[in-house]
Amino acid sequence: MKKHTTISFWGGVLMTLNIIFGAGIFISPSKMATFAGPASFLGWLCLGLVLLPLVWAFAYAGSLFDGEGGFYQYCGQSLGQTAGFLAAWSYLLGYMSTASVITIVIRDELMQYGAFWIANDYPTLTAAGIILLFSSLNLFGLGAISKIQSIGTVIKILPLLFVIALIPFFPYTGISITPQDIVGIRYTIPFIIFAFFGIEICCNISHLMKGGVQQASRAIFTAFAMSVVIYTLFHFGLLGIMGAPGLMDYGVSAFPKFLGLSAPMTSFMQSFISFMILFTLLNAEYGLILTNVTNLQTLISNKLLPAHSFFGVTNRAHRPYRLVWLHALIMFGMVTLIAKPDIMMVLTSLGICGAYFLHALAVLVECCRRRYYGSIVLSLLALASCVVMVYYSWVRISDNPLYVSPMVVGLILGLLLYKTQTKNQTA
Repeated sequence: MKKHTTISFWGGVLMTLNIIFGAGIFISPSKMATFAGPASFLGWLCLGLVLLPLVWAFAYAGSLFDGEGGFYQYCGQSLGQTAGFLAAWSYLLGYMSTASVITIVIRDELMQYGAFWIANDYPTLTAAGIILLFSSLNLFGLGAISKIQSIGTVIKILPLLFVIALIPFFPYTGISITPQDIVGIRYTIPFIIFAFFGIEICCNISHLMKGGVQQASRAIFTAFAMSVVIYTLFHFGLLGIMGAPGLMDYGVSAFPKFLGLSAPMTSFMQSFISFMILFTLLNAEYGLILTNVTNLQTLISNKLLPAHSFFGVTNRAHRPYRLVWLHALIMFGMVTLIAKPDIMMVLTSLGICGAYFLHALAVLVECCRRRYYGSIVLSLLALASCVVMVYYSWVRISDNPLYVSPMVVGLILGLLLYKTQTKNQTA
């Protein structure tokens, strides 16, 4: 494999962390503290344990199945090509919803800055500009993209590491934790699920990594462990600095007020945190478009969609530029037509969790065929992890099930395109 088409181990880890670390870590802690108070930081560890079997399934799949990584390859080999396509397509729809959500949130963040008056006067044009910018950046070679993502990930982790570094100076006692707070941890799960999406990225790009499947498996576990530890310590540090009431009332970005700094320094720190939240969103948008285009390219390269010859054309940097612009057009349509972040976040959860479930089922079926009894147990636990995630995602829209209609329509449309293509190939 040529140098410009490969991603290093740490490049893969940082790329995965870039997808995982989003604005959720700056938004969720205050909501979690509302339900679990001083015990809320334990929510990250609890869901981390729930997701561990699923992470194992992502890492283990590479040693079970042949060929390139990804949901289509793994599910297709175990459950059949139609199931493989549905897993890949559901996953793609989920992350398209994520990229659309981030676009809207970035636009709304820009509206809060007076210098960006165009965001207030022309919101649709602003959304189009955001999509155009990050789609254009995804036309560079994978080597350049990996470096940009790695640098961006390191920068946006800095606020988290800063709070963690303050833990010795603001010791957390937790003396007010009650049994009710412990019980309340389960209500924090809906706010945490979205923050862990992305743990499977190296599973999908294992064929692009130096060292292949083995390095991808290591990268998955490394990125997941780092995310759980950083999330937990960051939240723990916030409770030490602000206390549960302060975190509930003022939110994460207000923690500089509790550091005992001068008024100018406090104002500077709050502005810096606001900037880092915006930077986090921008970097996540970049990585999400890369992920979606890579998944589309997998479907196109396997000739699973019509016009695969047309959309499979690449530029000098070996990037499928026509797919990039097709993805940009679909994103703009979702941002314009759906336009509700809460709905798109649920669509994200259901789409990605659907792919997760099929992936865990594929691993289970393959382990049963080979009679790997210990792995069968872990596969069943991975399926249970998916059920937990789907349940808590569904709870958020159970009062209006029609919110899932865009996902249903998208799955039906994708299945029709796939069946049309396979029928033409057979003919």
